[in-house]
Amino acid sequence: MKNKDLPDNLDPEYFLRFKSITRYLVGKNYDIKVAFKTWKAWVEWYITKKPYKYTDADWKKVRNLELFFMAGIDNLNHPICYMRSKHLHPT
Repeated sequence: MKNKDLPDNLDPEYFLRFKSITRYLVGKNYDIKVAFKTWKAWVEWYITKKPYKYTDADWKKVRNLELFFMAGIDNLNHPICYMRSKHLHPT
């Protein structure tokens, strides 16, 4: 199954993998309804924002907001980025 909104190298099954789903269950204390809502928002964000298409200039704009900071890489060599949520002002 392929989706035209996803990059060629990303299988839509990525969103349904055990590891992808488990992190939301653990993060939401196994509250299935809340975890599903958060997971669904992540999938929608990924498809609409297309983070895999970000350029260095795009990341520079985000860094200038000082809401995010890079903290190195994880064991799988993926970058780790943290967000300072106390500075966000929800509408």
